[in-house]
Amino acid sequence: MYAESGYFDKDTPIRDFTEQERADFLYREPTKQKIAGINMTYEGLVPRVRRSMLQKDREAMQPHIRAFVDRAVTFTTCLACGGTRLNDIARSSKIGGNSIADVCSMQITDVVPWLRAIDDPGVAPLLDGLRDLLESFVEIGLGYLSLDRPTGTLSGERGSGSRW
Repeated sequence: MYAESGYFDKDTPIRDFTEQERADFLYREPTKQKIAGINMTYEGLVPRVRRSMLQKDREAMQPHIRAFVDRAVTFTTCLACGGTRLNDIARSSKIGGNSIADVCSMQITDVVPWLRAIDDPGVAPLLDGLRDLLESFVEIGLGYLSLDRPTGTLSGERGSGSRW
């Protein structure tokens, strides 16, 4: 069913694809290919839709794309993790009374002093680097952000934060 180009034969109905062809058509991660001397990337339908439509802020979408997404997808918060995208162990581990989910939900301006309060020489270099990075966010006026904010909600960013 694969055409000479390396893609699928446009005259073959999807119902006639082999199991592997159907899997590639739907789920293949981006794969670089050279076709007729031109470098191209093939990406399966599902990863393409996720990347181009579902990982973006819904309100920033063009109206016709938003209408498609509204018909095709239900966005909801995961009941198991409460939308943190962290497992039970990560959510139950605490430093200074806060889990990583708690810290990620704080504004960056609140995270910096929390990090300063951690006194553990074994992780001091890591904490210094993290504090420096977060302080630079504050310096450029982004201290109001939280670390759990989906990047797709930031102007000009393509992120993977949308949950569906």
